[in-house]
Amino acid sequence: MCGRNGSSFRIVNGTTVDIADYPFMVSVQRWKQDEKTHICGGTFISNLWILTAGHCVNDYEFTQGGILRVESSLHGSGGTFLTIERTVLHERIHFGPTGIDYDFGLIKLAAKFERAVPVRLIASKRRFLPGELCTIIGWGMTKNTGDREQLRMVRLPIVSREECYEVYYAFDEVTQRMLCAGYAEGRQDACEVLLSKGFNRKRS
Repeated sequence: MCGRNGSSFRIVNGTTVDIADYPFMVSVQRWKQDEKTHICGGTFISNLWILTAGHCVNDYEFTQGGILRVESSLHGSGGTFLTIERTVLHERIHFGPTGIDYDFGLIKLAAKFERAVPVRLIASKRRFLPGELCTIIGWGMTKNTGDREQLRMVRLPIVSREECYEVYYAFDEVTQRMLCAGYAEGRQDACEVLLSKGFNRKRS
C-alpha cells in the first residue's frame, strides 16, 4: 500500500516478505539534499514505466525531486536507484473531502531498466468476486507503529460492492475505480489509520 506523506497506511498482522518474491515492487521516494524518504509503493508494468497512486506523483516535494529504489526488500537501504524522466497524473483524478477518485499515476524512467520484472496485469474484463483473496504488498506502518522498512504482505478477501457501500456511505463515495477487501471483524488489514476497524476500501 502507498500512503499519503509516507505514513497514512499500515499493515495489520501481515508478514515480512522478500523482494525476490515480489520483484515488481518499487519504493517511490522523495530526494532532497541527500535525504531519501519513502512515500509510496509502485509497480513495474514495463521496463520503462511504473504504476503508482496518483496522489503520490502529485506530492509537491516528489515533483521537485523524486527517485525510485528497486530490487530491495528495505525502502531505506540496498537495491538500485533509478532516476525519473516525468510523471503522468490521471486526467480525471478528483480529490474529494475524504477520498480520491481516479487515483492513478505513472512514472516514466529516465532510461529503460532491463532487469525490471513487470507485474502481470489482469485482463480488462476481469471481475473480483466476493470472498476471493487478494494480496496487498507494501511498506506501510505495522499495527503498533513498529518498523515499516521491511516489505510486508497481507492477504484479504474481497467484499461485495453492496456491503462496501453500506459501510462507507457516511464517509465517502465508493466508485467503480475502488474495491473493498478485508474481514468484518478486523484481524488482518491494510488500511487508512482512521478507517482501521473492519474491512477497508482500496483504490484499484
